[in-house]
Amino acid sequence: MATLILRKVGHTPAVTALQTIRAAESFNVLHLESGDFDRSCAQFARYDDQHNSYVDHTSSVLADGRDVDHVFTFDGDFHTLGFTVVPGDTGETGKLD
Repeated sequence: MATLILRKVGHTPAVTALQTIRAAESFNVLHLESGDFDRSCAQFARYDDQHNSYVDHTSSVLADGRDVDHVFTFDGDFHTLGFTVVPGDTGETGKLD
């Protein structure tokens, strides 16, 4: 999310978005444990025919471990990882123009 805002809008709005998210009580910051790291590496290696980032695979492992099946993202790569993408799969455009 921060990278998208950085590229589309600029550095200051990206930092503001991160600060807002970190201060919000409705968001949880998840930390990788060694098992999560190992699973992320293994998943990244398995998807050799895709261009999903390592960060996407790490997010996937963390979500899977918490029974999350909907991911808020503007990155269609999460479809290949088996997630419902919000807002994309909900019919929203999700454009940040």
